[in-house]
Amino acid sequence: MVTRLALFLFFMFALSARGLAEAPSSRPCRASDLTGIYVLAQYKEVGGQGFSRSASHWRYRFLELTPPAIWVEHSMNRMPPNPALIEKMLANDPKDRSYALDASARLVVKHGDQISFVGHCAVSLSGKNGFQANDLILSGQLTNNPGELHELFRRWNGQPYQGAAADFDPAPQAAGAPALDSQAPVAPADKPVANGPAPIKADVVTVGQNAAAEVSVVVTNLNRVPLSAFMVVYRNGVTAGVWRDAFVDACVDHHAAWQPNQQWRRGFGMLVTVRQMEAYVGAAIFADGSEWGDAKRLAKLKQHRGSCQWPGT
Repeated sequence: MVTRLALFLFFMFALSARGLAEAPSSRPCRASDLTGIYVLAQYKEVGGQGFSRSASHWRYRFLELTPPAIWVEHSMNRMPPNPALIEKMLANDPKDRSYALDASARLVVKHGDQISFVGHCAVSLSGKNGFQANDLILSGQLTNNPGELHELFRRWNGQPYQGAAADFDPAPQAAGAPALDSQAPVAPADKPVANGPAPIKADVVTVGQNAAAEVSVVVTNLNRVPLSAFMVVYRNGVTAGVWRDAFVDACVDHHAAWQPNQQWRRGFGMLVTVRQMEAYVGAAIFADGSEWGDAKRLAKLKQHRGSCQWPGT
C-alpha cells in the first residue's frame, strides 16, 4: 500500500513538474532590455477593435528602441524587397515618441506630450509554446481605446518575416509585476453599495443620428473633492455582452484630477458597432485619499496605480 501511494505521489509530482516546465517563464523588463530593433510577431486585443483593425492591414510592424527614451514605430502593408531598407526607414522616422520604465516594470509610452500606451513589460526566458528567449511581452492599454492589448515583440534578425499574427495567447505575467485585470467583472446586480450618496456617476451618451451616431461614456464627479481615479465597468456589442473594466487614473496618465462637477468622456465607437451600451462606476479614489465603491474593485484600482506618485493628483 505504501509503495502504491509513493508511486502515485511521484506520478502526480511528475505531471505537476511537467506542467510547470511547459509554462513560459518571464521576468520584468529592465532598462537594458529596451534597445535595438524588434518586430511585432503576435498580438491579441481583448475588449476592443481599434488596434486589430490597423494591424490586420499594416501587418509588418517594426519597433526601434534607443536608450534612454526614444521609441520609434514603423508599420507597412508589405515587406520591402531589400530588408536593409528597414533600418533606413526607422532612422528617417520622426523621433517624437518616448518611453519610460519604472522599477515595477510599468511602461509608459508617449507621443509628444500625450500618453499613448500604459502597461507592463516582461522578457521571456524560455523558448516554448511559441515564445523565444528575450522576446518582449507588453500587456496594457492604449489611450482612448477600450480593452486590453497584449503584444509579443521579437528581436529582428534583418530577415523578412511573415507579419504580425492575431493569435497571441495573452502574455504570462512577469514575476513581481502587478497583473492587469482581463476578467469580466461581476454582473451589474452586484454593483457597489454606496457609502452614502454616490459621489460619482456614469452616463451613456449618443451623439448623432441612426447607425452613424457616436456612443460615449461620460463620468461626472459629484463630490466636493477632486476625483483622482475611477473604474468604469461596461459592456456592449464589441465585448459580446461581457462586462469589462476600464481604469482611469490621473496619476498614471499624468492628468490633473477632475474637479467637482467636472466630466471625463471616452468614445466607444459608432452605434452600428457598439450597439447596446451599458456602463457604471465600480470604484473611485479622491484627491484627499477618500474612497468609494466595491472593495474588490477598489483593490484592483489601487493595484493598477501601483507606486505612482505623480504630484498632479
